[in-house]
Amino acid sequence: MGVIDSLKLQYKIAKVASWIEDYISASLEIHPRIFAQVSIGTVSNYIASSARDYIDEAYSADVDIEPFIHVCMGSAMCTLSCKRNDVQNIVIYVVKQANARCPLLQPLIESIPQNKSTSMV
Repeated sequence: MGVIDSLKLQYKIAKVASWIEDYISASLEIHPRIFAQVSIGTVSNYIASSARDYIDEAYSADVDIEPFIHVCMGSAMCTLSCKRNDVQNIVIYVVKQANARCPLLQPLIESIPQNKSTSMV
């Protein structure tokens, strides 16, 4: 991948992250205090970056944004292990909240390895 292609991909990831941030803010009932230590932008960027393999495909097709965001969330869930940082714990919380709008996320939530340390979730 050349420099130009890399920059294009980073732009697309940032654009998808902004869609995710808008979705979290507008569609999910999450108290702003949840994002006190980890910003909503950081969480959105993590989710968007996890789905980098699908971003070009989403841009080349005419996809609905909300289902694509759920695909991104599912992709983010597949990257998690039992050793997680605060960003990943907040991602889990956000996806659990999104589960009410997209029940297909439930099997992915159930497949997350249990965190052995103290979790914010």
